[in-house]
Amino acid sequence: MATTVRDYIEKAKRVQSQIGNEIDDIARTYEDKILDLNREEQIFKKGIDIDGQLLGKYRNNLRGNTRGYPKEAGDPFNFFDTGALFSGFNLLSEGNKNKITIENTDSKAKLLATKYGEFVGLTEENKRKLNYEIIYPELMKFIKTYL
Repeated sequence: MATTVRDYIEKAKRVQSQIGNEIDDIARTYEDKILDLNREEQIFKKGIDIDGQLLGKYRNNLRGNTRGYPKEAGDPFNFFDTGALFSGFNLLSEGNKNKITIENTDSKAKLLATKYGEFVGLTEENKRKLNYEIIYPELMKFIKTYL
C-alpha cells in the first residue's frame, strides 16, 4: 500500500501525541533500573550527592551482618543500615511534561539531606544515562514502530 505524505504526517501527529504516555510507560517498565541509578550507583557505591560531591566518610569501623557492612573508617557513607531509606525511593513520571522525578518517603531522608546534602535525585552523569541509555532507545523503538 502506497503511503502519501499526508498519511505520513497523520502518523507523525499520532506518534507525537503519544510521546508523553510512552515516556510514562518506559519509566514504569524501567523503574527499578532508574531508581538504582540514584540509590545504588550514587549513594551505595560512590557515596555522592546529586552534585557528585562526597556525602561524608565513616570515622570509625562499623561491623554488621547485613548489606552495606562492614563500614571501614575512611569509606564513603553508603546510608545503608536497615534498608528502609533505600526502599523509600519512588519514581514519579509526568510524561506530558517530559519529567521524571525521584522522591524518598523515608522519614530520615529529609534529616539526612539537611545534614549531608541533597542525595535524592540524579547527578548530571546519571541524567544522561537515563535520557540516552534508557529513555531514548525505547522511544526510538516506539517511533519506528509507527513511522
